[in-house]
Amino acid sequence: MNKVFIILTVFFCAAAALANPGDRGLPETATEQVRNSTSQMVSQGFNAKDVIDMTREMLDHNFSQQQVMQAHAVLLDAQRQGLQTEPIMSKAREGMAKQVPAKAVVHAMEQVRSREAFATKQAMVITNDRARANQMASVLAGSMVAGMTREDAARIMQALQERARNMSRTQTEDLAMQSFMTARAMARLGMQSQSISDSVCQALQQGYNAREMNTMRSTMMARASHAFALGMNRDSHSSSGQPGGHSGMTGMGGHGGEPGGGMGGP
Repeated sequence: MNKVFIILTVFFCAAAALANPGDRGLPETATEQVRNSTSQMVSQGFNAKDVIDMTREMLDHNFSQQQVMQAHAVLLDAQRQGLQTEPIMSKAREGMAKQVPAKAVVHAMEQVRSREAFATKQAMVITNDRARANQMASVLAGSMVAGMTREDAARIMQALQERARNMSRTQTEDLAMQSFMTARAMARLGMQSQSISDSVCQALQQGYNAREMNTMRSTMMARASHAFALGMNRDSHSSSGQPGGHSGMTGMGGHGGEPGGGMGGP
């Protein structure tokens, strides 16, 4: 009889845990609504540990019930759109680590979701392969984090579509990836958004293929590295009292206007 009682107790405890996985690991201060929201995320396929850890951290950083549920809603919306959710969760963790106010963290998460949606939509024009599209979207989103605007990203996409008219699907995918990587590299060097799109579009209009776009990027990075080394060398001579002067990568002005929520890129 005792054995039967123990078995039934274990069964009902396990069933209760499965019925509401959001209850596991959350602090006692978590409201029923937060627990239910967490459970919904787990039931929708989010990793239970990741969701619970993030929710616990939000509560530790004094997120209100509404703000926690708003953050959950951003992630659920992204998942329903088929977007990558890790960049959004990373943005939340970054904001909390920097002690950013809860309202700003939620806003930044929504900005990342919006940017991922735009980048994924652009990538899906090029390929129906979801994995490949996610790779392209990540690179394109990285360009926008570094300062390229959506308008200039759209210009590059239009040039890519025109260039792709006489190319196979594989050739188009390869060229798109190399073009996005080149745009991201330029943005990370601090080039103006319009200058980035002008350069990449011009290369596409001149008939560059994926290999040539890769070569263009490699050459540009090598020149930037050389210019930086020269600048460091001149600064070293100047600090030693020898003639020199300021150097660096001139003509590489500030960023364009893609907002990042005031918390840096993901």
